[in-house]
Amino acid sequence: MDLESHVQSPCIRHCCLDENDVCLGCQRTYKEILDWHSMTIAQQLALKDELKSRQCAAQAKRSFSDK
Repeated sequence: MDLESHVQSPCIRHCCLDENDVCLGCQRTYKEILDWHSMTIAQQLALKDELKSRQCAAQAKRSFSDK
């Protein structure tokens, strides 16, 4: 399967939903996890870009709470 027909899932197999139904591993919402396979490639790529921001924000929040 070539890259144009497949986008790797952002799942890192560290699945645990927080109180807002956001995965602590990949930062996707429960709905985004369920919808992943029905998304277009463009939607998947856009979500992966958004997840980078969410991961940075989550990491900053963890660092702040550790202080």
